[in-house]
Amino acid sequence: MEIAIGLSLHDQIDYEKKHFPDKPISIVNQRREETLADEEVNNIQDEEWLSGRIINAASTILRAQFQDTGALFNAEWLSTKEGFNSTLQQQGIQIVNVGNAHWILIFKGFFGYKFVSVLDSGDNSERIPMEAVLAASQIWKQDGETISIAKIQCQRQQDGFNCGVFAVAFATALLHGQHPGTVTFDVHRMRDHFKECLLMKHFSPFPLINKEDKSVAINPQQSYQLYCTCREAYSEYGTKPTMVQCCLCNSWYHKECDNIPARVANPSSRVKWKCSACKKK
Repeated sequence: MEIAIGLSLHDQIDYEKKHFPDKPISIVNQRREETLADEEVNNIQDEEWLSGRIINAASTILRAQFQDTGALFNAEWLSTKEGFNSTLQQQGIQIVNVGNAHWILIFKGFFGYKFVSVLDSGDNSERIPMEAVLAASQIWKQDGETISIAKIQCQRQQDGFNCGVFAVAFATALLHGQHPGTVTFDVHRMRDHFKECLLMKHFSPFPLINKEDKSVAINPQQSYQLYCTCREAYSEYGTKPTMVQCCLCNSWYHKECDNIPARVANPSSRVKWKCSACKKK
């Protein structure tokens, strides 16, 4: 697949759809490599919300440092509604954009946790953003009927713009063996440290004002139903929002996954439909 050099993520997707309509979108199936010039890094303002490009630049550096860690995919995938595409089984971390303006971190495979963990500097409640649920189900494919996710209590940001810095700081702590739920970052030094790491192309642990002396607090695990042959959670943010229920097994399937005819997938349709598995019985 040809990659059009110089195009943004959204323009690249439009380019591939136009010129290669019968082929899968290649950019969705690869990690997003991003590099910032020194001038761009120095121009990051103190109260600036970090863009997907900046987050991807940080992810690119972390991938190069910690090559055995999975995920760290394109942080903008959900915002393009193209979705993640992974069968990851090993440990991995992913920065996810929720609500179009807030960055959080999800991870699995660290500290012996069997569930997907969420770190959200803006909200320590039990609520799990549906974008995080969808991303987790796409990255860590499950054979069962549900996926378990829990939010870990972590340091809260005291402003409305440092969520991206916190998400990268949490990721860096994890990859350096620190538990993000036990540390308290020195917020006055976080952004300068972030920019320095971008310039050095190497992420060292963010400055702390404690020595990991807090105990870990984990909110109750929540189970989310998985659907279809793709085993994904349902979400209005997903790439496949249209689902149809099989009239025999009562399971739900995405229109795209089981080649469901448009006349059946129409929300007003009353046509009974059998999934591929039931048709073979």
